Amino acid sequence: MIDFDRGSRGLAMIREYAPADLADVQRVQAAAVAHDGDIETKDPFVGPQCLIAELDGRVVAYGSAVVWTEADGTELHLLRGVVDPATRRRGIGTALLVEQERRAAAVAGPRGVFGGNANANQPGSAALLRKHGYQVAFTVVSLERELPDHAPAPLPPTLRYGPIDHALTAAAIEECFGASGHGHVADSYDTNDAHLWSIAWAGDQIAGGAIARRDGEVEWLFVRPQWRRRGLGRTLLADCHRQLAESGLAIARIETVAENANDTVALYTSAGYRIVRERPRYRKPMR
Repeated sequence: MIDFDRGSRGLAMIREYAPADLADVQRVQAAAVAHDGDIETKDPFVGPQCLIAELDGRVVAYGSAVVWTEADGTELHLLRGVVDPATRRRGIGTALLVEQERRAAAVAGPRGVFGGNANANQPGSAALLRKHGYQVAFTVVSLERELPDHAPAPLPPTLRYGPIDHALTAAAIEECFGASGHGHVADSYDTNDAHLWSIAWAGDQIAGGAIARRDGEVEWLFVRPQWRRRGLGRTLLADCHRQLAESGLAIARIETVAENANDTVALYTSAGYRIVRERPRYRKPMR
């Protein structure tokens, strides 16, 4: 349990989460959503890494930490926090972030990095992160479009649509995104529903693919380097749209990174997508 003052105008403290706090956490989260609209922490994410901030015995904020290792070896400690709008600008968010950083640094390995998220409609959260040394590492861009009713163009010469091979697909995705530095996490994809996959083959090698879900989300569009600049990505995306439309869906959604070296935002907007949300991803070195 940590007492803090920081101009909070009352007796304030930070402590670990207990199961009895769930209703209060949900209350704070609902108040933040009602005030801010779209926020990064849509779910409470309660658990062993969750902290509670109290002011005069009332829960006014909570924070959580999620840890994962990315494909480039980065050990990301994503620190998330929500403060009740009625008690903001009293130093509570600052105290919560400082304590989260202290705890994360105590358990992190040599590749540990702090992470934080703040949407465009959360200027206070963004200002707090920047004040404490966080910088935007990359920006996730969400796009969507209505699905077409026309057939896609044929694949480039020498390529064909072929069977699903989870291992080779995973290897191709890693080749395309593993060294991007944009938060990519390796996956085998062997548990994914392959019903809406479009995989292009060149002989016995995968040239590229589009992987979609039944809810209309295009999870991956990838083209291996030696088959780029041939229109393959656009063709795969169009075939993916066809499959989604034939499944009865009206909208396709996709996410990319604004800093992608292949300017994927321009590719998707030229293919009929519109930007619906941009989410900066902040990071800060631990050491």
